[in-house]
Amino acid sequence: MPARKGFTLVEMLVVLIILGILASIAIPSFLAYMPQSVVKATQNNLIAIYDAEKYHYLNNGNYCLNINGCDNLTNINTNLSLNIIDSYFTYACTNDPSGFSCKATSTSNASYYLIVTNTPIILPN
Repeated sequence: MPARKGFTLVEMLVVLIILGILASIAIPSFLAYMPQSVVKATQNNLIAIYDAEKYHYLNNGNYCLNINGCDNLTNINTNLSLNIIDSYFTYACTNDPSGFSCKATSTSNASYYLIVTNTPIILPN
């Protein structure tokens, strides 16, 4: 009797079932991880803005004022020499002589935001 080469239909079905089980475990874990990674990236962006605001204050004697254009991410990047790209949150900084506050608001849920102030603490909503 000659030796068989290849896989039988049953062997292929077993492999597909195993792959389906693995996918059913992995995909929900991946989808649950994605929002966490977006929030962590936003926190890192706010820390970069905090550092840039402090540097701006040391060089200019004031924080990046809204009249100078720190009311959106494009202006924040320009005036604070940053390169932040974020499509999940919008950014705006408000400043007064005593300090600054930068707020990142979720584009999908406006009631969710993160704030950094002139103290290095990120406060959730």
